[in-house]
Amino acid sequence: MLNEYLLERLTEDRLAEARRRAAQAARAAVLIALGIAAALAPFAAVVALLVLADRAQRARRRILERQVRLTDAIHRELGAVAAPVVTRRPLGVWRVALAVPAAQPVLVARLVAIAARELASEARRPAGVEIVLRARAA
Repeated sequence: MLNEYLLERLTEDRLAEARRRAAQAARAAVLIALGIAAALAPFAAVVALLVLADRAQRARRRILERQVRLTDAIHRELGAVAAPVVTRRPLGVWRVALAVPAAQPVLVARLVAIAARELASEARRPAGVEIVLRARAA
């Protein structure tokens, strides 16, 4: 009976020791993982910022490309009568600002038609192009 008790007690002690070691190993693994994450966090932040900067730069480049394309189309068809400023609003809406001679409605109509035609293919929805006209001195 004493031998059984000692054997049982010895087994319980070994089991408790094994559980303690397993818990220590789990804590050590968590600490190692946290250390690695803390060491990599600055690199991940730099990469994320570089990705955001690249996206912003590509967006600006697309806007400038549209503006150049629209300016070239206007100059090709009408000459140097207007210099459009193209911007992109939220939800993909393109905005074209044109300073137009108010005394020449036919020219204004042609400018609007050219702007609508050039940017219509870029719009994500039918009302995806806004054309803003500002009167200028003739």
